[in-house]
Amino acid sequence: MNVGDWKKGDQIVLASTDFDPRQAETRIISAISGKTITLDKKLDYMHFGKITFDVDERGEVGMLSRNVKVQASDDAAQSFLGGHIMAMSGSKMFVEGVELNRMGQNLTLARYPIHWHLIGDAQGQYIRNAAIHDTYNRCVTVHGTNFLHVENNVTYNTVGHCFFLEDGAEHGNQFVHNLAIQIKCHTSKACAPTNLGANGELDYAYENRTAYRQASWSGKDTLLPRTTRWRLTGSPIRTIHSSATWPRVPTRMVSGSRCRSTRKGSSKVRKSARTPGRVVRS
Repeated sequence: MNVGDWKKGDQIVLASTDFDPRQAETRIISAISGKTITLDKKLDYMHFGKITFDVDERGEVGMLSRNVKVQASDDAAQSFLGGHIMAMSGSKMFVEGVELNRMGQNLTLARYPIHWHLIGDAQGQYIRNAAIHDTYNRCVTVHGTNFLHVENNVTYNTVGHCFFLEDGAEHGNQFVHNLAIQIKCHTSKACAPTNLGANGELDYAYENRTAYRQASWSGKDTLLPRTTRWRLTGSPIRTIHSSATWPRVPTRMVSGSRCRSTRKGSSKVRKSARTPGRVVRS
């Protein structure tokens, strides 16, 4: 979406330029004059908007409003069970200029905002110029699908891996010029190791891994349940059928960043000629 297409009443998101990624924030455009837009209220945080020593350090700004909107009912914000769109084997899906809001179902496999599932060759299919925000289980999932085109999409306030290749064997897919802002590990809790497994699955994995290591040090085999539940950071739970002797439980975690205080910013930002949606503070 070109900057010139922005209009009064549209919602934009400003990326954090602080060490704290949660300083991203949304505002409504209340007026436009040339390359300057006025927001409905002042910003809570400073958003850096300069080129310093030839390094472009301007914070990204994305447009979240689209003419076509697909969203779940308001109660999804409490249940974290939103809508989902899936193209399955034998089907084709072409998506452009659509807004997806309150989509995806938290901790539920195959229930993502938009999902290409075991399509195989998806040559010519795409999602582009879309906005995906306030979702509960990823953004765009590509599973067993090749040669898909994902371009110029804006995402904000999502849970789990945003642009996701599920098997890792997918190939020929192109992810071009997409903007992902404020990806969370949990729907409502801080991104801390104790919260990554919302229902304790991560702790279970740690316990099993620790038990195995202790047994290994003592020279004994460790027999763990044949079905072990685990999660990658921010991912839904998967079930793996293991052999009786489970060598390790695959887990990953990310360390959170430290925060620093910043001053409040202005309520006006100036649109830049560069696209998509970069701005310079006035």
